[in-house]
Amino acid sequence: MSVDISAQVTSIFPTTENSLLADAAIDYAAEKVKAISRAKRQLYGSRTVPAEADIPEVAAYWVSDQAAVYLIPLAIDWYMNKSRISDNKENMTITYHNAVTALEKLRDELAAALSLHKQDALEAIDTAVRGVDVPAVSVQGMAIDPLARAMARGPVF
Repeated sequence: MSVDISAQVTSIFPTTENSLLADAAIDYAAEKVKAISRAKRQLYGSRTVPAEADIPEVAAYWVSDQAAVYLIPLAIDWYMNKSRISDNKENMTITYHNAVTALEKLRDELAAALSLHKQDALEAIDTAVRGVDVPAVSVQGMAIDPLARAMARGPVF
């Protein structure tokens, strides 16, 4: 079963990605391709990176999380320049959702999960090289299902 890494990156921060895609000043699609490529290279190291369809599920989820971590600084920079955190009008302060703080929290959560699951991804790659199919379950038996991860993480903008 093949995982669409680009779709997985989108599922990590869909609202932010839509905002970045809509901004003509940013070539977000190209940045996303570079981030995915960089994440694959980081995981595979000096090994040959296979076609996306041949990347084991556990490794593909790891790559998508790492690519999102690479894209978060771009998103933070965009929000810092394009959105407001608060306004002062008529003796009252209006505070908006702080997307920058949410993205920083997401980055930290993903970084922790990446370090925890890197060995699982590497083992899946080694097993795939030997020709054994690896389900999207870590060594500890914890499911690496994108919906379950998203539900545990909560809403991200």
